[in-house]
Amino acid sequence: MSGFLVKAVSSDGVQSEVYIEASSTTDAASKIRARGLTPLSARPGNPPRKKRPPRGAAVAASRIVRELGAL
Repeated sequence: MSGFLVKAVSSDGVQSEVYIEASSTTDAASKIRARGLTPLSARPGNPPRKKRPPRGAAVAASRIVRELGAL
């Protein structure tokens, strides 16, 4: 089974991109319809990567924790 990135729209008009494990594009489209969404396009793809916070935010967070630890 391979993965597909499917662009779909909900009944209230909100567009989203969903990752689905399916054997074919038609199977992916039917799984999207089962969720109550209308598929717009489907293409083979990998699951989206998790977004990491920018490095500056991590440094600022550790600085705040260090300063609060001194209290």
